[in-house]
Amino acid sequence: MNKKTVKDFFDNLAKDWDTFVKPDSAVIEKILDYADIRNGCSVLDVACGTGILFPYYLKRNPLSVTAVDLSEKMCAAAQKKCTDKRIHIICADILDTKTAFDKAERCLVFNAFPHFGNAKNAVQALCRRLVPGGILTVAHSESRESINKRHKERAFSVSEPLPPAADLADIFSKHTEIIHAFEDESLYIVSGRI
Repeated sequence: MNKKTVKDFFDNLAKDWDTFVKPDSAVIEKILDYADIRNGCSVLDVACGTGILFPYYLKRNPLSVTAVDLSEKMCAAAQKKCTDKRIHIICADILDTKTAFDKAERCLVFNAFPHFGNAKNAVQALCRRLVPGGILTVAHSESRESINKRHKERAFSVSEPLPPAADLADIFSKHTEIIHAFEDESLYIVSGRI
């Protein structure tokens, strides 16, 4: 998958993103519970977009949140929402091994994993961003079927199909101890501890 195409796609959507993406607070809180985001932990928010998760993280009093996105315009929109010094926004390709980041205790990819291309490479690269005992979570706030249908219609050039949770858990299991792996009509979660 071409990174520039993905970047340009999301740069073009950034201005209006918050008008058509409405978070479901109850589902997000559930996801953060599954990801074990809690008081005093360091969080890596991968593909942070416009910072939708920032207020939810802050309610849990993290030590720090490093929010990373490939899209400069998504990062700029997120920066406008960022008033807390614990949140640091970086415009970068998280999968680029040459890009240095402090390792985190929790890494969450929320509603973005299909845009990473090769799932095996993505999981391996994300695990390298965690401290020993850290938890990687890939989560979506809707069903896999719904995500794949929408991407096939509107974002086929910048996404890969989201695999069944069990298949992604198999990839995770090469690098982590699986904690959660399930999907239903409103949630998709795979998480593992390194």
